Amino acid sequence: MTAVQAGQLCAAEQTNGQGAGDKQVGQPKVYERTVSPRWYVTILAENEFGQYYQECILGGSVENPEWSLTQGTPKDEMTPAYIEKQRTQNEEFDDDH
Repeated sequence: MTAVQAGQLCAAEQTNGQGAGDKQVGQPKVYERTVSPRWYVTILAENEFGQYYQECILGGSVENPEWSLTQGTPKDEMTPAYIEKQRTQNEEFDDDH
């Protein structure tokens, strides 16, 4: 899976999943992670509460993606330190996808 493919998968997952009905106002931004799964993706989106970032952590293949995170984070919490943590550390538990 390439970075572009990871961004496209995250955008589609958010559109069809928990972010359904929200408007993606930014393009996927893809970060390569130092731990597995390989990709961390953020997409600026908005809903009736304002702007936030849709997030995905995924790896595997395009045909069989391995998801470890899909969530939304408030815009003001998307700091460089938060992004770095997402790029370099896994949570102690993985959400089931």
